[in-house]
Amino acid sequence: MRVAFTLERPTSAALELFDLEGRRVLQRSVDNLGAGRHVLTVGLPAQLGNGVYWLALRQAARTETQRITILR
Repeated sequence: MRVAFTLERPTSAALELFDLEGRRVLQRSVDNLGAGRHVLTVGLPAQLGNGVYWLALRQAARTETQRITILR
C-alpha cells in the first residue's frame, strides 16, 4: 500500500491502521523523514482481509484520519 502524506515539522510521527471496530491492526513509525511531503510503501499483514479501514497519521498533538478500502 502506498501512502502519501505531509509532515509539518521534522518531529516523530506514526502511521496507524484501524479496523472499523477501533482495533489497531498496523503501526509504523515515520521518524527522521523531515518536514514536507512524503510517499511510503507500507507492507500490510498477510492476515489483513479486504474491507474498510481508518488510516491515521499522528504527529505531536495533530492527528489526521482517512477512510480507506483494501482490496487484494
